[in-house]
Amino acid sequence: MELYFADPAFKDPRPPLLQPRKKESFRFEDYCFQCKRKPGPWLKEGDTGVPTKKKLVFGVETCADHSQERLKTTSSSGPKPEVDIQLIPSAGMGITPKNVVSRNGGFVFNCDGWTASGAFRTGIVEAPRAAAIKRFYVPNWPVRSGCNPLLPHTELATVPPTAAKPYKIADLEYITPPETVDLNNAVDDIFSYGPGQLHLYPVKDLPK
Repeated sequence: MELYFADPAFKDPRPPLLQPRKKESFRFEDYCFQCKRKPGPWLKEGDTGVPTKKKLVFGVETCADHSQERLKTTSSSGPKPEVDIQLIPSAGMGITPKNVVSRNGGFVFNCDGWTASGAFRTGIVEAPRAAAIKRFYVPNWPVRSGCNPLLPHTELATVPPTAAKPYKIADLEYITPPETVDLNNAVDDIFSYGPGQLHLYPVKDLPK
């Protein structure tokens, strides 16, 4: 099939949504939303009526989108606004510094509900990183990477004013949560491995 797809005369019969897409064919606007710095409604796409300094721009990459550099390589119909806060909800992912697009002074946050064994092996728990981990281990199960133990975690970092893209691990300032709170059995039915955990990070000023 790959040989047929490579033939310029071959027309892919698959619907457009199922056809392979180049990274730059993803739209920046599909991975971002913006709001005023004060509580209020979301702003319309392309809204230029609010000055940049009064907006907050969020970038969202779900799990593998982050590893595939979706935000970093997206296209846009106009100038891309700078991302203030990059959010990475995932199931088996950690922050990949070179794929962080948050501006200088911005934040990047990862909340992972499964594990990130590959990322942990490459330094996610080594200084200067500071992931907060809720470790799940079942003694009578075989030890297997990505299955037992599980390493759900959170990770929050700021981008220093002088850091230059693409960022490296040492470029980001990782923040350790001062407190972790184990949830009780009232939420036991939400998680298959029992009650989860809250990670409470210190209050930070919004990017200016």
